[in-house]
Amino acid sequence: MRHSSKPFCSETGGDNPEQGPGHKATLGLFSWGRGESGVLGHSSDRDESLPRQVYAAPLEGKDLLLECGLFHSAIVSDGDLWMWGKGSGGRLGQGDEEWAHEPQMVQSVREISGEPLAQMSLGGLHSSGVTPSGQVFTWGHGGFGAL
Repeated sequence: MRHSSKPFCSETGGDNPEQGPGHKATLGLFSWGRGESGVLGHSSDRDESLPRQVYAAPLEGKDLLLECGLFHSAIVSDGDLWMWGKGSGGRLGQGDEEWAHEPQMVQSVREISGEPLAQMSLGGLHSSGVTPSGQVFTWGHGGFGAL
């Protein structure tokens, strides 16, 4: 694996009804490794030898899913899809091949299906997602029958 994106949980002060006073769970996404193509989500191509928080990660939701592809990464937060990295072949779902060095919301799946994403998978040059009703969406390079 060329890069690593791992969720990290920590406790901070605050009130959470489920845990009692003085406890509030927060979630941050940290990544490190080879930064080529902006795959780490740090607004640059720079390599990182130590974990660093991903820029503007949309982690307010309760339901989170993280996926890493060859040169792109994605997070689904409460059904909203955010992607970043190398855009070749259209694998970031933005309708172009531009690279994204920080998480960018992908609105096309929700606009087309009217539903959030429930599952996600990233390949080398393509991406796919499934809605709660079972609609399957694929995008990116379709070589070798990938889509």
